[in-house]
Amino acid sequence: MRGLRLQPIFLKSLIALGLAGCAGPTQGPDFGGDPEAERIFNDLASSGFIPREIPNSDNTALAPAQTEIVSTLRALSAAPEGTPERAAAREKVSTALSATAMQSAVCFRTPKPGATVKVKSLSANRPLVAVTTNGDASYPMVLGIYHIWTERNSMATTPRDNRFDITTRRRRIDLEGDSASIKDCNAD
Repeated sequence: MRGLRLQPIFLKSLIALGLAGCAGPTQGPDFGGDPEAERIFNDLASSGFIPREIPNSDNTALAPAQTEIVSTLRALSAAPEGTPERAAAREKVSTALSATAMQSAVCFRTPKPGATVKVKSLSANRPLVAVTTNGDASYPMVLGIYHIWTERNSMATTPRDNRFDITTRRRRIDLEGDSASIKDCNAD
C-alpha cells in the first residue's frame, strides 16, 4: 500500500527530472520591454535572419554574428533613452547588423521626382550614400540603423535625423516634407 502512495510522487519526480534534462523552453531573448530592441529583434526573426526562439539563455545555438546582434540588442535595452550610452549602444547594434552583410531591398518614395535620398549608417565604418530618385527608387542596403533624408538643390527637404531600422528583407520608406514613414515594400 505504501508503494502506491509514493507512485504519484515518483511519477512527478520523473517528469520534473525529464523536463530539467531537456534543453529547456525556447523563447526569444528578454529585452526588458524595450520597444526598440524588441522591434529590431522581431523584424529580424520575421525575416528569417535570426531564430525567433532561442533554446538556451547563453545563445550557444546561434551563429557568432547572431550572438553579437542579440548581445548588442541587450546592451541597447539596458541603456536609458536619450543618453550617450543609448546612442553608443544603437551604433553597436548597427555595426553588428552591417557586419553580417545581409541585405534588404529598400524602396524609397518621394512625392516628386528629382530628390536625392541621403543615407548614412549609424555604423562609423559605413560611408554616406546618395540615391537620386524619380519618385520611386529601389536600392539594396546592408542591414543596419540609418539616418535617411532627402535633398533638393543641396538643401535638406526632410529632417536629417530621421532614423530607420533596415532589418527586414524588404522596406519601403516614404520621405515627404517633415514626415517620413517606413512600411513593407509592397504596401500601398
